[in-house]
Amino acid sequence: MFAVLLTLAILGRTAAAATLAVSWTPAAAPAVGYMVYYGTVSGSYTGKVDAGSASSLTLQQLSAATIYYVAVTSYDSYRSESALTAPVSARTAAPTAPTTTPTPTTMPTPTTTPAKTPAPTPTTTPAKTPTPTPTTTPTPTTGPVVTACPCTIWAPGTRPVNPATPDTQAVNLGVRFTLAKPGFITHLRFYKSAKNTGVHIGALWTQSGQLLAKLQFSGETASGWQEMKLATSVPVVANTVYVASYHTNSGWYADDDHVFGAAGLTSGPFHVLGDGVAGANGLYAYGSGLRFPMQGYLATNYWVDVVFSAAK
Repeated sequence: MFAVLLTLAILGRTAAAATLAVSWTPAAAPAVGYMVYYGTVSGSYTGKVDAGSASSLTLQQLSAATIYYVAVTSYDSYRSESALTAPVSARTAAPTAPTTTPTPTTMPTPTTTPAKTPAPTPTTTPAKTPTPTPTTTPTPTTGPVVTACPCTIWAPGTRPVNPATPDTQAVNLGVRFTLAKPGFITHLRFYKSAKNTGVHIGALWTQSGQLLAKLQFSGETASGWQEMKLATSVPVVANTVYVASYHTNSGWYADDDHVFGAAGLTSGPFHVLGDGVAGANGLYAYGSGLRFPMQGYLATNYWVDVVFSAAK
């Protein structure tokens, strides 16, 4: 898509972390934006930063005295990224050992010999009062009992911050997750804006893109959570990665950025993987038909969900 020239400079340092300034030559054909990838192993990048349309940025909170490798891609209005540039590297500065100010010693305060006090006059011992019979502490009432599965990643009352993104292209949107115990996926869910009209196709996939089940949503409401039962429940295995997705022809989908950080999130038996742990998360793939979503952008939550029932 473009040729980029990277230059690196050490901006500053602290005792705990260092920073690197990164700049590049913009693409010959203007790109919508640039993604900066970095890590301590060449070709294996553990961090990325969206620089937008800028041609430079500063990487923050890096480890001191460490070699970092940096590469850049450009992306277009469809969020499709170019190939990575050849990586460049630089070593962050070693931290400067802080000097310690000695703690001043305090001279002891001389003690004064107290004057003798006269012996107190003995008081009469009062008569003992009978010990009262202890009262029984009432047993506290319990709070509401947590309902066991069937359960979902997002509670029914949870709503997106941005329920309708003004992107009108046909697209598949998905989420990558694991489960802490075996069971069955019985339903597929997604959050719908009033402008996200037309036919919606839901799907469940393996991590490698094998289609496990699909359905067409029916009886939808104008907006809010849409849920549809699978014709046959899909058995799932604990600690195995699955992808749930849905396809919309009209766009205007729910879209909240920077939700799936490196640690991901846990909700009951679900663990939604952090962006970059086993690939991107959340996921998208543009196109008019159902396809496996693999691309990611800004760890975005597209509000795709499933219903899980634990094995008996």
